[in-house]
Amino acid sequence: DNGGTASDVELALSVATDVHEVKKEYFLIMRGISEALEKEDAGAGMVWQDLAALLGQSVAQTAQAAGKQVVFQRDSRVQFYTTQHHYLMSIFHNLLNNAVEAAPTQGVHHIALTARAEGDNYCFTVRDDCGGIPPERLGQIFLPGFSSKINYTTGAINRGLGLPLVKGLVEEKLHGTIAVSSADGATTFTIHIPKSELEEG
Repeated sequence: DNGGTASDVELALSVATDVHEVKKEYFLIMRGISEALEKEDAGAGMVWQDLAALLGQSVAQTAQAAGKQVVFQRDSRVQFYTTQHHYLMSIFHNLLNNAVEAAPTQGVHHIALTARAEGDNYCFTVRDDCGGIPPERLGQIFLPGFSSKINYTTGAINRGLGLPLVKGLVEEKLHGTIAVSSADGATTFTIHIPKSELEEG
């Protein structure tokens, strides 16, 4: 006898089942994205609007799996074809996923992805009202090993590679810049990438 009661066992099984369902949903989403990207690979690249639409589907499915109400908005004032779609997918999937994870289960929250041309760059923003980042942590979020995802009940910390990976892809692979601001429960990531890094020819 390990001291557990029947209700404890039932609860543990219920939680395990829920976790399994969320994981299964996540892998199905990722498989869908991978398959879509592989299809696009036949033509070697992807149009931005199609990539943004895929990201929107991912946000909706991730939020549904987590039992959260999230409204996703897209504002694309640019149209370009790129062979760097894998990098863009990784960058924006990480940022959007983080926002969904940060959103409380109560209330309706908003996430917006915008894209526009600014001189020789494309400027992308990811904005959310899912809780914000404390000022004292803003300077640390791109450091390897830093995490804002702390379970205060168990003390467990999820030390994902998310934001350091995003910064590396933006700066090293696409020779762009990334900045973050956060206030009043809202966070904005602003990314500038040279058009020459994304466009063909």
